[in-house]
Amino acid sequence: MIPLGDDNSTRQTFPIVNYLLIVVNFAVFLWVYYLSGHTNWWVGNLSVIPVEIRQCPWSTCVLDPSGQQLTTPAWLTLFTAMFMHGGWEHILGNMLFLWIFGDNVEDAMGHVRYLVFYLICGVLAGLAQVFITLNFDPSTNDALVPNLGASGAIAGVLAAYLVLYPHALVKALIFIGFFFTFTRIAAVLVIGFWFILQFIPAVTSLGQAGGGGGVAVWAHVGGFVAGLLLVKPFQARRPVPTHQPPPRWYGGVTPRGGLRL
Repeated sequence: MIPLGDDNSTRQTFPIVNYLLIVVNFAVFLWVYYLSGHTNWWVGNLSVIPVEIRQCPWSTCVLDPSGQQLTTPAWLTLFTAMFMHGGWEHILGNMLFLWIFGDNVEDAMGHVRYLVFYLICGVLAGLAQVFITLNFDPSTNDALVPNLGASGAIAGVLAAYLVLYPHALVKALIFIGFFFTFTRIAAVLVIGFWFILQFIPAVTSLGQAGGGGGVAVWAHVGGFVAGLLLVKPFQARRPVPTHQPPPRWYGGVTPRGGLRL
């Protein structure tokens, strides 16, 4: 299931912060991978490294056993890592979700509140991944792996959208084997399905070296939980209802078009 947009025209303000976040993420990505000429240095110094958070949270340090000299204080990487990505698929997927769901959340919170909410969710997501890696991962090497990406912060945005607009319809592309169809599905189903896809691998990866298959799934879970807890305190105004809730038996799915090769 790939979301393509939403039928939520209740926004009353221009989502300047959300658009700026998308622009900054793409700008950092292009700089790190195509313009700087020092990709490994940027990734190593601006990503969250769990063992660094444990050994020298407020300063720079030399990681052991790698011997890599870091120049960015560990606490700061909890912020900088939110604007780092591992490749085109990574950043395009994250920015698609942010573009679809972030504007309405910003509208409900206000520009400044939304930015603070986004950053807090990202930091808490990073800390969740660090905690799980240091306490439940048997591999020392995994504690040296850089964690990067906006996924944790965006997970918080998804949780906020779920609370604020559960019945908004999301335009989605659904694959069924070799076929696909376009449909509209209630946000509660789209986001709920996304969370399940994060939570199951997170739980099953506990205690396994390299758990999560190279994806920081506990950052996704941590960011989502943070979003659920913080959305109401950060909400500035009551969201305008999108439409009447869909029938319970139907779940808000409205097929559009047919199956195509």
